[in-house]
Amino acid sequence: MNEIERARKNAQARRRDVLKSIAEVRGRLSLPQLADDALSILDPDLSFPRRIKTAVTSQPIAAALIFAGAAWLLSTTGDNTPGRSGRDRS
Repeated sequence: MNEIERARKNAQARRRDVLKSIAEVRGRLSLPQLADDALSILDPDLSFPRRIKTAVTSQPIAAALIFAGAAWLLSTTGDNTPGRSGRDRS
């Protein structure tokens, strides 16, 4: 085997290693993995957060509707001044 072939095989092996490392990092940086890490830091027993995560993953549409409703409620809170309706905002 000449030097060029050896260098090519070495480069291919390194490329495989780099791609494997990138895949591992992507797996660690995925949203579910980050959520699991954050929940384990906040509550080591994961009793309450685990139940919420299970509910959200089993019913994603319902969870999205609840989140949208809560966001809507929080965005309109504090705009209830007397004499002003939602249409009068400027």
